[in-house]
Amino acid sequence: MLRLEKVNEYEVNLIGIKRNLINDETLFEAQTLFDDLKMNVFKVSNSVIGYAKLNG
Repeated sequence: MLRLEKVNEYEVNLIGIKRNLINDETLFEAQTLFDDLKMNVFKVSNSVIGYAKLNG
């Protein structure tokens, strides 16, 4: 699971979480600019869609 927490108007914390029956374990934390995150999610999404169309 990936959780986003707003730091300020421009930045977010990405928190990777592994869930189990007893508790949630934090695997990693990273701070990034929200605009960079949006741009990279868009690029990866387009790549996945393009790959699916070629191999689909």
